[in-house]
Amino acid sequence: LDRIEDRGLQRGRQEGLQKGRQEGLQRGRQEGLQRGRQEGLQKGRQEGLQEGENILALLMQKLLEAGRIEDVKKAVENKEYRHLLMKEFSILPE
Repeated sequence: LDRIEDRGLQRGRQEGLQKGRQEGLQRGRQEGLQRGRQEGLQKGRQEGLQEGENILALLMQKLLEAGRIEDVKKAVENKEYRHLLMKEFSILPE
């Protein structure tokens, strides 16, 4: 009987370890995916902000070089007008 119990305990431990490993791997993958998504979103936001700043700076530069001060003022206050100017100067992102 002791041998049978020992084999049963051993088999139970092995099954428990296997199940634990599978659950651990699954949880680890889920956490890794979640962290990766969060990091990707953060990096994407940073890159998007930088790109927006660069585009706006380029528009302001073009307008100032052309002596269009009133358009600078209007572009700062009016999103639609700003987009029209970006189209005019061919500096809209693709």
